[in-house]
Amino acid sequence: MVKVRFGDIQKSPQYAGGMALRFARIRDDKPPEEADTLDTLRALFAQQRQQG
Repeated sequence: MVKVRFGDIQKSPQYAGGMALRFARIRDDKPPEEADTLDTLRALFAQQRQQG
């Protein structure tokens, strides 16, 4: 399992989950147990769109 840091989230039909992380980098400062799910990623995307 890998924890990834990212700068932005966008929808992408190219990936099975329907989301893409922009400016992604592997994080080594957090344990794998703190990894998020696709549902969490979708919620972050919704918040990002509301903020504008």
